[in-house]
Amino acid sequence: MSSQSTNLERQAARPRVRVRIEQTDAEPSEFMFIDNFRIGREVPCELRIDSCLVSRVHAEVVFEEGAWWVRDLESTNGIYLDGQKVQQVRLDDQATLQLGRGTPLLHLSLGPSLVRLEKVAAKPPPAHPNVFQRWRLHQLEHHAPVSPELRSPPDASGTTVADASLSQVIDRYFDANSKQSAGEHTMMIRKAYAAAKKKHTRKYVLIIAGVLFLLVAVSGYAVYQKILFGQLIKETFYLKKEIDVEIAELRSQVDPSDSQLARLEKKRQRYNERYEGYVDELGLRRRLKSQEERLIHRTARIFNESEYEISATFIRTVKDTIRLYWQGKGRGRFRDAIKLAEEKGYTKYIVERLEYYNLPPEFFYLALLESDFIPNIVGPKTDYGYAKGMWQFIPETGRQYGLDPGVRADIAAKDNTDDRQDWKKATDAAARYLLDIQGTLTQASGLLMMASYNWGEHRVGPRLENLRTPRDAFKAEFKNVPEDPRERNYWRFLEVYGDRMPHETKDYVLKIFSAAVIGQDPQYFGFDFKNPLEPHLDRYPIR
Repeated sequence: MSSQSTNLERQAARPRVRVRIEQTDAEPSEFMFIDNFRIGREVPCELRIDSCLVSRVHAEVVFEEGAWWVRDLESTNGIYLDGQKVQQVRLDDQATLQLGRGTPLLHLSLGPSLVRLEKVAAKPPPAHPNVFQRWRLHQLEHHAPVSPELRSPPDASGTTVADASLSQVIDRYFDANSKQSAGEHTMMIRKAYAAAKKKHTRKYVLIIAGVLFLLVAVSGYAVYQKILFGQLIKETFYLKKEIDVEIAELRSQVDPSDSQLARLEKKRQRYNERYEGYVDELGLRRRLKSQEERLIHRTARIFNESEYEISATFIRTVKDTIRLYWQGKGRGRFRDAIKLAEEKGYTKYIVERLEYYNLPPEFFYLALLESDFIPNIVGPKTDYGYAKGMWQFIPETGRQYGLDPGVRADIAAKDNTDDRQDWKKATDAAARYLLDIQGTLTQASGLLMMASYNWGEHRVGPRLENLRTPRDAFKAEFKNVPEDPRERNYWRFLEVYGDRMPHETKDYVLKIFSAAVIGQDPQYFGFDFKNPLEPHLDRYPIR
């Protein structure tokens, strides 16, 4: 059995997907699919939806592991299944899908499989007489004399020229190297054919050369266009980061309702929409190999790191951290911490405070790694005293952000007078602390903010100012830190100072980032709950 037949039989065994499109200004239309298909605004989507709210390639419906799945392809407006926003979902029977709010309704249902395939045998091409046979019949019908050469006697097998095969005729009349005897008529045909062949060969060489030239020109233009879009993506991303830095600095000075702050946030949203458009045009995310890689890119974008510059090494390391830690010995830790935070109401409050300061709500996972959301936890003793509470503040940093370390700050014990162990006060202080780190120090780089939180901003800061100028890497002051987000990002920092960054800090950043990747779609990674942040998200613009 051929592989093509096998594939057809596999398709026949699948339930069919019926899609009914319901629009307010048009009659409903229906489609039936037995193979994977994509949904979007433009070609190459098999199901096209004409709406400006729909991305060029918005979603896909694929058959994997014995079931149909609906999956978002990093679209701008997301997908909603039965009114609930999802990243991907299994299609068990029927459901109603929207490609963002306000778009046509897509009613998906599963039909019976094609249990039998009609095997249609390929019909052989009709047997037509060759040109010489047709010409001879024409001569006989009109009683015209037939050339003696064409009425040659049969050969040893009894075949005459009139009923000869096409290969025999070609060999006799058009093969210049033929050893068959030839008369004047045959020689004339051979010479004419040779002359025509030479003429057409020159013509085809010119045509092929022209086609090759056009292919090279088109390829060159495509490469140029890709480079241009790449530059636009990077430039737009860093302009957006500069606005984030301005917003962070402004939030530390004025009321968040200030009109200047509102203007900056609208400007940031415009740059974000432009960035998404460029990425969509280039098809960057559509080329990602797996759902896991799409989630890694999305998490990088949420933490304000350039997904266009993310390295293959970092992606591989994140995958390893997910597999070896969060799906291994840390699996129970992740599950239990998320459950505790939801039951105690921590998740909602943490997301609200982070969003209030315009910080990625995914910094929620920083608290998970620090304390498993246990408010009274006490960390090991350090040179700066005991770190305590859900966000593990040391006494001095706690005081700077309004947290009284209490009368038992020097004792590894629970203390009701210690504000660090008041989870609401500590959460607000942690958000303000991250906001301060987000400004000039880290240029809104989410992963550098994590590194600073763990390693200490007094250690990361002096190194940040030397990412461009190779001066004293351990200088205490950082008043001359270059305000340039293009130089101030985690990828660049890791490249220059990776060998000097403690392994603990690298591991810390990877575990928070990896936990946030899982949090985007826990069910994809084998957990039995959905994104814990999704029900509480409100205003943060990068989703």
